[in-house]
Amino acid sequence: ATPQILSNLPSGLVVEYYLTENDAVLQNNPLPNNYTNTTENEQVIYARIVNGSDCFGITPIKLKIIVFIPANFSDETVYICDGNPKRIAIANGFSSYSWSNGSITSFTSIATAGNYTVTASNTEGCIATKKFIVIASGIATITSVDINDFSGNGNSVLINYTGIGDYEFSLDGVHFQNSPLFTNVQEGDYLVYIKDIYGCGMPTPTRIFVLDYPRFFTPNGDSYNDFWKIKNSAKYPNMLLYIFDRYGKLITQVNPKGNGWDGTYNGRPVPAEDYWFSIILENNKITVPKQNLPEFE
Repeated sequence: ATPQILSNLPSGLVVEYYLTENDAVLQNNPLPNNYTNTTENEQVIYARIVNGSDCFGITPIKLKIIVFIPANFSDETVYICDGNPKRIAIANGFSSYSWSNGSITSFTSIATAGNYTVTASNTEGCIATKKFIVIASGIATITSVDINDFSGNGNSVLINYTGIGDYEFSLDGVHFQNSPLFTNVQEGDYLVYIKDIYGCGMPTPTRIFVLDYPRFFTPNGDSYNDFWKIKNSAKYPNMLLYIFDRYGKLITQVNPKGNGWDGTYNGRPVPAEDYWFSIILENNKITVPKQNLPEFE
């Protein structure tokens, strides 16, 4: 306060501070220069302006606490997607701005993860600092999908991926979960989705097919359940599907694009008992080695 008091006054003056006007007159109990107010929010103390040994003046000094707590100045977490620059900002209207990256406006652009701070001041010289915690994220890449099918309620799908973000996973684009492993997956045609939870987006979905087989069929000519086939087998035009009896004798080869097996061998109905099948896909992988085909009715 001393420079403000002595502004436009002659040089050589000395300023002393006291709690009361009487103390200032009597020069009792002078306050230290580094003083903390004892009355909340606003307090009046007294300055004694001394000129020599016998000339002085006393003036009240108001110590006023200015509360400077700007709105929305709590720590904030933001995400940058795949290194794309992002603008972070605080409100306009402050007297000055000082960002940790050197910017002096109400906003700045960032492209790397880390902690950034901005200090703003008001017209009274009070300052407030806000911290931005910047985290890198990005769109995932689906590297492969492991499908465990032909297992009924044990069918599962595991999505393998790479990426620096936090992701959610879906087989329909509507219902998402935190785990890339899906269990109890029914046979069918699915689209695999990975969504960055911080809004960075999704890669192009990957189409998969979960296969399974009917546990029985009824080839009795009533036009209901008369054929046995692998659902979605037409999606694999080069699939080789073989039917065997319990002794390993080849009964027939089923066309994946056809209606399926009608329960005959050389045009004659086979007995109602257990049969087996084997599937070889386009990459010569034997997906189901002689799987039991339960007795049809």
